[in-house]
Amino acid sequence: MRHSTEIQTLLQALLRSSEQEKIIYFPIRHHSPACAWHIQQLIRAEKPAAVLIEGPSDITELIPFILHAKTRAPFAVYTTYIPAKVADETLRSDPHRFAGYYPFCDYSPELVALREGAKVKANLQFIDLTFTDQARESETNSQIRDLQQESYLQRSKYISLLIKKSGCRNHDELWDHLFESSFLTLETTQFIHNVAAYCYMARQDSPTKLLQSDGTIARETAMAMAIQAARSQITGKILVVTGGFHTVALPSMVQQSLKEPTRPKKTH
Repeated sequence: MRHSTEIQTLLQALLRSSEQEKIIYFPIRHHSPACAWHIQQLIRAEKPAAVLIEGPSDITELIPFILHAKTRAPFAVYTTYIPAKVADETLRSDPHRFAGYYPFCDYSPELVALREGAKVKANLQFIDLTFTDQARESETNSQIRDLQQESYLQRSKYISLLIKKSGCRNHDELWDHLFESSFLTLETTQFIHNVAAYCYMARQDSPTKLLQSDGTIARETAMAMAIQAARSQITGKILVVTGGFHTVALPSMVQQSLKEPTRPKKTH
């Protein structure tokens, strides 16, 4: 385990890297009203030229429908994938299917980012791997998945210790105690730093091999490459809105020379 002084040094470096001149990284918890409110304040103040959001890149084309005046939250984008080798087996009663949903409500940080970004005429884009590519990274799991699940934060030993020390009952209650109950008393920059520190510490006990095997690294590589592309193409500030677990890894990745991750052969 890293020494506390080393962790503090690394965390300070992370916070500095998250304040790049052109790119603003905003770590969120999905469906957090506190995160949604601070994103609203940030976009209104900074008026970014682009807003890049964690979410399958191929649903970018659905943004006009997500923002349509007749679209009312709550709603979800639902996506499916069936490998061609299975789809052709018409007699098979239970083909190996993959399905995922991406839910939105009025206080979802991602939806607020889209709505506020549209108001300042920002370029809006989802930057994660497509669901098909995500499914290929873990084809042993054919269950319907929430594409905003936060399993790593829920399993973190660091967060488990915080839960015990704070007297909270679970991860949700701890988050409410630390972030939802007092978000109006903090400046947005301080709120971002607090969430980043929380997620950074939570990530420390996640083995790199596990992050590689479940597709997390591949997803983060895709997001980092999308940020690099936007940085080279767009004049003005870029706001990056991702789950905090990913946010703490992205600034350093964006500074690297990245290559497309190797993926299984296309089968659909």
